[in-house]
Amino acid sequence: MKKYPKYKDSEVEWIGKIPDKWKLIKIKNTCEIVNEQIPQSELNGKKVIHYSIPNVQQTGIGQLEDGDDIDSSKIIINGGEILFSKLNPRKGTTCFVSKNDEYQMVCSGEFITMIPKTNLPKFHLFVISCSTFIQFIDSQVESVTRSHQRVRPENFLSSLIPIPPLQEQQQIVTYLDQKTSLIDQIISNSDKKIELLKEQRTSTINHIVTKGLNPKVKMKDSGVEWIGEIPEGWEIRPLKMITDVRPSNVDKHIYPEEIQVDLCNYTDVYKNEFVGLKTPLKQGSCNKTEYSRFNLKKGDVIITKDSESPNDIGIPCLIIDDLPNVVCGYHLTLLRPTDIDGGFLYCVFQTQYIKSYFETESNGITRYSLGKSSIESTSIVFPPFQEQQQIVTYLDQKTKEIDDLISSEQRRIQLMKEYRQSLISEVVTGKIKVTEN
Repeated sequence: MKKYPKYKDSEVEWIGKIPDKWKLIKIKNTCEIVNEQIPQSELNGKKVIHYSIPNVQQTGIGQLEDGDDIDSSKIIINGGEILFSKLNPRKGTTCFVSKNDEYQMVCSGEFITMIPKTNLPKFHLFVISCSTFIQFIDSQVESVTRSHQRVRPENFLSSLIPIPPLQEQQQIVTYLDQKTSLIDQIISNSDKKIELLKEQRTSTINHIVTKGLNPKVKMKDSGVEWIGEIPEGWEIRPLKMITDVRPSNVDKHIYPEEIQVDLCNYTDVYKNEFVGLKTPLKQGSCNKTEYSRFNLKKGDVIITKDSESPNDIGIPCLIIDDLPNVVCGYHLTLLRPTDIDGGFLYCVFQTQYIKSYFETESNGITRYSLGKSSIESTSIVFPPFQEQQQIVTYLDQKTKEIDDLISSEQRRIQLMKEYRQSLISEVVTGKIKVTEN
């Protein structure tokens, strides 16, 4: 890559050396700060475009919302502003506000809201969203809570940023727009490929678990609408006939008079397909009865039974080792196989028909729960035991192949995101010359 002919020391650690003709200017001297607020009461009965922290993090833009649902005063924005979150700045929550003449636009007071005056808005946005600047600003934060940290607006606004001549700014913006668009397209393609692979994975499990490995086998009606036909020789059994269903009541509190154990909690099940001796778990405690009932053994399956979304009900996890000092925690149900292979049961709980059944059976408004009777009544496809083990072996191999492809695409996405950030940082600080003159 080309370099500029002459550099000078910026004396700013995150910037380093800059081209000789570039300037260093404090952010507050490059823009106008917007802070006019509108009371929440004036938003009632209106549709507004709301630039909230979650909206910008998730979509990069504001979202159309009912003013009645907004719970505090907001900053009025009209388009042309750049927003930078002073809350948890390490997440790099920043965006440009496009004009909209149809709706009132507002943003969270957690944003530093500015209109660039001495440089191009897009160049300004590239600078304050580049990884090296974000790391610098993150070093200035003050803790509010363990999960919330803020940077003082005066610290942000007093920060020096590199400013090239306007013509160079435009050339840099054009270059970065082109390059980042190409990178974003690669990332988007990988995202689409991952979704297709996930669909293939689900489809493979659905088919093999309900139809078996022999495509020529004679089929029969299962008697269950959402399962359809199953191989002749298979059965449909309620879960309670083949497992012991044990909803856990072991909470996260640690009582010194109880047995000191490790807890397999909701997040451990939600985030892991398998839990074994090497899985890091948090400490907990339980009484003797709870230990006897919820101690985990190889072949157990644990499912989520409570959640804020019905989509997260019935998520399974397979226990792959005997865990003598681990118990199943609250908001989970332990399924101990009595007449079914645990690995096959785990495969069954990954099928779409189980997910659909649990979404129907779970009840709630803001929080959803799956009762023991609903779990026990779940219809389970039941092949002969040897065939169950053959299916588990086959699906272990097939899902690993798909999972490896997904992991490869995820690594590709991560590398492209890192390259994107590195490229922006190198260009906006002048380490790489992309201008014509």
